[in-house]
Amino acid sequence: MNDTLEIFVMGINNKYIGYDEKNIPSKDLFNLISSDRYRYSYFWNKEFENFSLQKKEIKIFDSSAIVIENNRYDFLYINKSEKLGILTEYGKTLYLEKKIILGD
Repeated sequence: MNDTLEIFVMGINNKYIGYDEKNIPSKDLFNLISSDRYRYSYFWNKEFENFSLQKKEIKIFDSSAIVIENNRYDFLYINKSEKLGILTEYGKTLYLEKKIILGD
């Protein structure tokens, strides 16, 4: 029996832009410029006491870690960043380029 707790998260990330530079525009003046669907599975990791995007731990800088976030955009949702949030065995969260962790 598999005793790993797994949760599924899905949604749509819509990006809107408003064109009034001097005032905050009303909601009717924002235009949809992009829409992106996402779906993630999260797995409970007993050792880290946290959810991970992968069932197995990874090795980063010779220490154990888990992938806790997939940041596909910067914090303003302007540019794609393709960074993963990594929780290390020391309790530190690192944001590293996906290709560094998963390869090309």
